[in-house]
Amino acid sequence: MIRRTSVVLLVMACAGCQVFPPINVGSPQRAMPSYGELVARYNRNIARLDRMWSRATVEVRWVENNGKKRSEQGNESQLMVVGRDRLALSVGKLGKTAFWIGCDSMRYWWIDTLDDPIAYVGWHDKLYRGESQPLPVDIRPLDLPMLMGLTPLDPDAVPQKQPHVARYQGLYIIEPPGANARLTLDPRTALPVRVEIFDRTTGKPVIASRLSQPERVELHGAAPGAWPLIMSRAELT
Repeated sequence: MIRRTSVVLLVMACAGCQVFPPINVGSPQRAMPSYGELVARYNRNIARLDRMWSRATVEVRWVENNGKKRSEQGNESQLMVVGRDRLALSVGKLGKTAFWIGCDSMRYWWIDTLDDPIAYVGWHDKLYRGESQPLPVDIRPLDLPMLMGLTPLDPDAVPQKQPHVARYQGLYIIEPPGANARLTLDPRTALPVRVEIFDRTTGKPVIASRLSQPERVELHGAAPGAWPLIMSRAELT
């Protein structure tokens, strides 16, 4: 069964920019929820979202070597996410598909059909280490669901590092074990407002997303109140 919605994906390539400012944990002012409570609330938002189809608007902004700012927008794009590790994203406009992006559990692919067609194919675990063919934008397709807040978290895994939950500017911060990610959650909804992905080898941050505009995803056979809740806008840097 396919769940449907509409999303906006904004990718900003900013070479040399500091987009990962340090997070300082503020002094707690009220009782802190447990890690398990936050994970349960986060997972509840996307429960039953085992697969999703969505229309999408994809905008890419970047700065060329000569300092010129560039941008491209695909208003006729589509996104499909199946489970934790299968993704398909077509980016197009004016009836033409410019890019086909996707992955399975082991590999990724990025097919550029523009002026000089080319296909980038490689292994997930080698991309950030430079051992696999680089992509036009340094984002593993496998990481997109996590960056968009669509990946369920393991409720049985508990972080070893203390504190399990941190607080910053009224938001909650968690680092799920094995995910190589840090999530900043809205305390009212447990929806992610920021997701950071770290290199599995060096532990350094490689990409971050800012999430906004919560929307319900249409779920066939269920009342609107039971529809999954996701953030429909993702800004990736």
